[in-house]
Amino acid sequence: MCCFSKNVKFVADTNIFARPAKEGRQYLVYSMKFGAAEDLAMILPIPTPKDAKEDAVKFINLEKCPEFFTEMLAGFPIAKAAGRGLAAGGLGGTSLGLKVVEVGSFIASFVPTLKDFSRLDEQFRLPNKVWDKLPQYKDFGFAVFQLKKGAQKVHPMAFEFPRANPRQLFFPTVHIHDGT
Repeated sequence: MCCFSKNVKFVADTNIFARPAKEGRQYLVYSMKFGAAEDLAMILPIPTPKDAKEDAVKFINLEKCPEFFTEMLAGFPIAKAAGRGLAAGGLGGTSLGLKVVEVGSFIASFVPTLKDFSRLDEQFRLPNKVWDKLPQYKDFGFAVFQLKKGAQKVHPMAFEFPRANPRQLFFPTVHIHDGT
């Protein structure tokens, strides 16, 4: 459900929330636990219009709401079935020209096109050969979050972005871990 610029030891407990916003935009909130031996970036491809500017994505600080997904789940209680069976129903490159935003414990950037990855420090991007194998993302923009090494549960990462197709809600589902 995300792409990592470097090797990760583990990724677990991924949660994604999406909803439409005004004027053809979308909100996306993402959380996970992960472990890594070195600083890296988590990259989320997002379907933005081809002419999206660097400031098209608005990053939202949810550092003070680390239990966002727990609170969301509380709004949808799960009924317990009687008896057996199932229950019912981190960026370097601040000098490379891309706008960098501090969002809680993260540094984030919006990368408007694949070619703009060249403006990020190499440790926070994927090799071109990886993207060459995923032509469906050639016209996407990318939300990039710099993450620190170590094992951690990160506070939810949130942002609002313009959608290429304002009638479709997007959930990031591509996985790129350890270069594959």
